[in-house]
Amino acid sequence: DAFAFFFNWNYGKLWNRQTNSDSEWLLPFLGFLNGRYFIYHKDVDPKFLEQTTEKISYYLEKGDLSEVESNEYFSLYKIADKYYLPHIYVPKIIKVVDRPVSDLPSVIDKNTSDNRQAIYFTKDKNITNLLNGLPEAVDNPPTLEYCRVSPTKWRIRVHNATGTFPIIFSETYNDSWK
Repeated sequence: DAFAFFFNWNYGKLWNRQTNSDSEWLLPFLGFLNGRYFIYHKDVDPKFLEQTTEKISYYLEKGDLSEVESNEYFSLYKIADKYYLPHIYVPKIIKVVDRPVSDLPSVIDKNTSDNRQAIYFTKDKNITNLLNGLPEAVDNPPTLEYCRVSPTKWRIRVHNATGTFPIIFSETYNDSWK
């Protein structure tokens, strides 16, 4: 029942105010967050419904969302497969940008048929130097085979790997990781 912040960026507020076509960045963004479903609350202030109902219809018409369940309080939508990203993946498109996270809507590739993107926002020169060795694209990404061994341990096998590439783990970073 509350909007979410991504760092200090209120992406929900931006999405509420955008036009249908300007708001399309939200679907690949949800994929980055490992989202598969979209819950649309109807039990909110009517001004939010006025700002967003047309967007939902627009996404449905384009096939970017499909309705799973609906009642008077909410609708549950499934996001199109092209936006969904597995828990661990190798991106096909890699961008390193020296801009704030709030610029994501203008940086994200909304027209991709495969959402396997990695976008690194950085102003830290040490991190930038590490990321500069990455290619801009991975044309033939390796196949990843992974399983969760325990709540804190994953096993990953990489098949057909060539060259340099990042492996993206769709989890919030924790300083206690080993």
